Amino acid sequence: MLAIIGALPGDHCSAGDRAAAEAVTNYKVPVYLVQKSANNRYLIDQNNIPFMIVGDSPHSLIGRMSKSDAQFYMANRQRYGINTLWVELLCNNKTACNEDGTTFDGIAPFTTPGDISTPNPAYFQRVDDMLQLAAAHGIMLLLDAHETAGWLATFKANGPEKAAAFGRFVGNRYKDVPNFVWMYGNDFQTWADANDDAVVLAVARNIKSADPNHIHATKLNYPSSGSLDDARWDPIVDLDGAYTYYPTYAQVLKEYNRSNFRPVFTEGGNTRT
Repeated sequence: MLAIIGALPGDHCSAGDRAAAEAVTNYKVPVYLVQKSANNRYLIDQNNIPFMIVGDSPHSLIGRMSKSDAQFYMANRQRYGINTLWVELLCNNKTACNEDGTTFDGIAPFTTPGDISTPNPAYFQRVDDMLQLAAAHGIMLLLDAHETAGWLATFKANGPEKAAAFGRFVGNRYKDVPNFVWMYGNDFQTWADANDDAVVLAVARNIKSADPNHIHATKLNYPSSGSLDDARWDPIVDLDGAYTYYPTYAQVLKEYNRSNFRPVFTEGGNTRT
């Protein structure tokens, strides 16, 4: 989970649960895009209303769910006030999809396996469909354009030029889709290696160049990190992800107190409070 919601309303509700259910019922759907506030401390929607991420992390949604399954799932999440889903643009066995990156029904992300310069229109239509379904339920995606746990080796083998071209492709394709935030990384244990970092940065910089509309976040390493630990990402990151296997508040407070602060959210981990 990206944020803890608390008890979900059920058939036998306490007064507190009923109040929570009423709050969900009265919740006003944000007007996407989501952006940084003027003071750089929190997120706002297009009506300048503060936006709190209340999330779930179905990493494998694009790879493992049919449209009907996704419709059912998103309706359920919407019912409980979830407004954000962390989803991998490319998904393989490191995030519970097929090892070769194909969807459950056999659609490959690239027409030439392993060549990221050959995006498959059918696959990216599936991405389009999931974004549209999310929008219909008032849900924003944290759309991870370069999931590093499973895809770093593939992008390194392709090299920075093809990584940059991939960034331009997805940036141009999705720049006018309002209900998502760009994400990068995921257990990115080797970000301190300049060669590894350069490939992911090539994707991010070229997305940002092609798409001036969306904000960007990263998830770096476990057991504890913040997006701005990597100074090379400072010009790109708009939303600071706090990730920890230790008490959540400590990492969030560390990120909040940075001199170069951004809005902070917790990306999860084996959290204890």
